[in-house]
Amino acid sequence: MAGKVEDYSLQPLSSAMTGTVQDSENRLTWMDFKIAGELSRLSQIIAYTHDVEEEALSRLQAKCVGEVKRINGAIGLEDAYKYKNRIS
Repeated sequence: MAGKVEDYSLQPLSSAMTGTVQDSENRLTWMDFKIAGELSRLSQIIAYTHDVEEEALSRLQAKCVGEVKRINGAIGLEDAYKYKNRIS
């Protein structure tokens, strides 16, 4: 009988936790969507205003992918500025 009481009392907690996790997933997904939209807009503006050769763009892509992997995605504008200006 004790097992049935425990199962009964854990069901509402399990449902509440499942709902909380789903809400968090939905919020994160929506934020990812918004960030992707803004990144796309910035990329289009930069592409429109700068004449970058395809080879240079490929090298930059490879550099950025390697950097993001190395730092696990935690890059800031200050880090990019320091890299660009070769500041330690």
